[in-house]
Amino acid sequence: MCSDIWSQNVPTEKYTSKNGLISDRITAIAQDEKGFMWFGSFFGICRYDGIKFEKIALPVSQQNKYVNCLLSVGHKMYAGISFGGGLAEYENGKVNSYFINTNNSVNVEDFTCLAVIEDGSILLGSNFNKVYRFENGNFTYLFSLPYTEQPIITGLKADKNRNIWVSTQKGLFIAPFPYQRLNQYYKNDNCFSLNITAEGKMFFNRNYGTNITEVVCTEWKPAGFTYSKILGVSSTSKVVSFSGNTATGLWGIDYTDGLTNTSSSGARKNFNVAMDFTTDLNIVFADRENNLWIANEPGIIKVSNFNIQHFLFDEIAAGGSSVHLVEDSIVYTANSKSLFIIQNNSIRKTKLDLLKPDYYGMIHEDQLQNVWIGMWNGGLWRTRWKGGNLLEEQFFSTFDGSEIKVNNGFSDSGGNTWFIGFSGIYHVRGNRIIDHFLPKNKIGTPAFVNSFTIDEENKIMWLGENSSGIIKVSYAIQQNQTCTYKVIGYLGDKDGLTDCYVRSTFLDHRRNLWVGTRFGGIYKIRVKGQGYSVTSCNQDADLTCTRVTDIVAQDSTAVWFATCDGVYRYLYSNNLWQHFNTSNGILNAEIFRIAIDAKKNFIWASSSQGITKLQINNQQKTEPPLISITSVIVLGKPDSTALLSNRSSYSYNENSIGFSYTGASFIDEKKIHYKYLLEGHETNWSVPVFTNSVNYASLPPGKYTFKVIAANAQEQWSYQPAIFQFEIVRPFYKSPALIFLAITLGIFIIYMIRIQRLKQRFRIEKIRLNIARDLHDDIGSSLGSINLLSKNASRRIQNQSATSDMGPVFQKIGESAENTLEAMDDIVWSINPNKDKVNDLLIRMREFAIPLFEVKNMKFDFRVNGDKDLPIPMNLRRNIFLIYKESIHNILKHAGANKVLVELHITHQQFKMTVMDDGKGFQENTPTTRSNGLKNMQGRAEAVNGKIKFQSAGTGTKIDFEAPIR
Repeated sequence: MCSDIWSQNVPTEKYTSKNGLISDRITAIAQDEKGFMWFGSFFGICRYDGIKFEKIALPVSQQNKYVNCLLSVGHKMYAGISFGGGLAEYENGKVNSYFINTNNSVNVEDFTCLAVIEDGSILLGSNFNKVYRFENGNFTYLFSLPYTEQPIITGLKADKNRNIWVSTQKGLFIAPFPYQRLNQYYKNDNCFSLNITAEGKMFFNRNYGTNITEVVCTEWKPAGFTYSKILGVSSTSKVVSFSGNTATGLWGIDYTDGLTNTSSSGARKNFNVAMDFTTDLNIVFADRENNLWIANEPGIIKVSNFNIQHFLFDEIAAGGSSVHLVEDSIVYTANSKSLFIIQNNSIRKTKLDLLKPDYYGMIHEDQLQNVWIGMWNGGLWRTRWKGGNLLEEQFFSTFDGSEIKVNNGFSDSGGNTWFIGFSGIYHVRGNRIIDHFLPKNKIGTPAFVNSFTIDEENKIMWLGENSSGIIKVSYAIQQNQTCTYKVIGYLGDKDGLTDCYVRSTFLDHRRNLWVGTRFGGIYKIRVKGQGYSVTSCNQDADLTCTRVTDIVAQDSTAVWFATCDGVYRYLYSNNLWQHFNTSNGILNAEIFRIAIDAKKNFIWASSSQGITKLQINNQQKTEPPLISITSVIVLGKPDSTALLSNRSSYSYNENSIGFSYTGASFIDEKKIHYKYLLEGHETNWSVPVFTNSVNYASLPPGKYTFKVIAANAQEQWSYQPAIFQFEIVRPFYKSPALIFLAITLGIFIIYMIRIQRLKQRFRIEKIRLNIARDLHDDIGSSLGSINLLSKNASRRIQNQSATSDMGPVFQKIGESAENTLEAMDDIVWSINPNKDKVNDLLIRMREFAIPLFEVKNMKFDFRVNGDKDLPIPMNLRRNIFLIYKESIHNILKHAGANKVLVELHITHQQFKMTVMDDGKGFQENTPTTRSNGLKNMQGRAEAVNGKIKFQSAGTGTKIDFEAPIR
């Protein structure tokens, strides 16, 4: 008994204004050289890079106007805009507008279609039925069509011989180069979807009467077409424009067959797509990856995977679903409400003569081609089918006094079949149940068996219990074909099975026991003697949902797992895990059962909404993503000019550089991942990441090259990386020449400091030597005199000489002691750091001279000009004072003067001293002038790089001394 039939559906994705699409009514579609999708609408243009939709800002003259057509040429995108909008040219974020000059201010020419010629110029068809060429901002008129109705031009193409093909609502026109005449074909027929293949073949559709045909032509010559073939005829096809990639043929829309594909050989395929035929459905575009973009209000439908088909249940029912491949090309499936048969790419519902309310569950076919159907609410059906038609049915409700409730089945190579479930294990041979076994779990209660698998060689059953792990049962087939059972062990949390809520089990050809659980994911178990080696596979599989409801083998090559996030496949050959979920086109995230058709390379995955038919090894050729750098971020702000030259220089304090990038692939945008490398900063590519941006902070000055590549869901990496070169300029003070100069200067300064320190040490040593010499000469000689006089006095006292002779001796001793004290006082004063000011020197000079001149009753005048707080170096201060002291002594001893004048002139650079008296003077080269006093004064002046000058006459003496202050 059968009922309604539904065709399969291919998976689609819908984009509307809620996703960022510029409008829910799309009027034009194109793809640029970067792989980005462009959409025109009643309200302008937007671009989609796989991550976001970006609205393109148009000039005021072209805003809010109908976009008729889009065309990508090199780095530019062109748009023909209605209502006097002219032609918009977009390049690197800038839009230029171009218009055809006309004297008619009311009827302005608009462009209805665009095409590119091999030389890079553009063909334009206008609503006045004229054809133009556009190049370098200029329009060139080529020819007009012999019609005044508007608009009629639907397509333009230039073939390899530079002939221009024009499809119109009034037939197909061909203008041979150099466009002096027109040839018309299919007059009065609506010709549309004019396309040219990579091999140079021309595709177009022809609408005549109620029929639409697809036509392919290889070449046109003046005598006509060298080859023309009608590929198909349909009276239910829609007049829908197709453009873009023609690698897979010509695509169209049919009211009956849905999405249609016709190859250049004439082969035709139909794909059911959920489209609304009551709205505008007039554009189909094939991108470089053979995804189809269909303008179907509201928004855009994208069909990205034709290797997946959906078969929908007529209603969603609780309780999951099951699927089983029974006959060749026939699939039996069920949800809790109904039993379905999938045959000839359609799904139909069938019913059994149920004794109880519908509650379908398990489906299993034994070796006798009995199809067993378990009912969740109790009972087991045995059925036989032929060509999808029910031939025989038998229902088992109870056995051995208990109600049958089963949810899984297994058949061995010896003709035995077992069914398991809430009421234990049922053994079936032929058409009848022959024995029953209800095992107990490890806590001693009757087991609720969810799944099981059999090791025929060792006669072991591995039972997956609902909440207590794995039950190990040995079995034996008796002569009467009945089976005996014995529980021989348990496997649970103490053995490493951390989740004991088992939902699926499978023993593979390598004797791995695979276990799927409710919360713990996938485990792989190996028996080792009396123990077990339990391994969690969740991390290796990158499992995104840990509920695993079915495990099925694909021959000896792979194992498939049904989960609550699609299906996973483990490949034995390379230990690789693969994941297929809704982003790959699977109907629902939650998959309950899997059936495998290894011969035809398909799996069938059941869900609550229906069945997904997935090609196991996708043979469809796909292109790797085109990778583009979309923005350069400098110090957190976009650099709008960076990508125009693809090379930039930044100052040393603009050293935080970031990049945003996009891999244009639309098969599964969410699975696009990237690797990047900054040459000059990194040596290895990054690990694959799903984020589409990266930032580098605190980059040192230098030259860098940023590279990024992208991979699609099939792990196909970009052929070429996107590249951006930039330089962070060194500050001038960090330039190598300046650094070398600074180092050299530093070394020179250090050298000069060292020299100055050596000089200073030399000066100090010289001062020390002078002090030592003074101590030796002055104080030493005085102390020596005192010593001799003291010995002489002592000897006289011992000899009892006359005391009258002792006075002069003791007087000399006193004078020598006084001189010694005076010399010591001079030395101490000269080295005292607290006496380093000019004023300290002046006080010392006055204190020395005034008492001496007062004793002699001589007039003394002491004049000072200059800064008295200026510091004077110790050596200079000492020598000035000693020269001054020697001058005063000479005046007191030899001059016989009445007046003495001392004048000091002090600046920051120089010290000048003049000492004058009105005495008798002296003659040079006399014994007096050759005395040590004058020589000492001369030597002290030279010691401080000074000069001393003596002037003497009968009226007095003048001493001029000057020295630099350093």
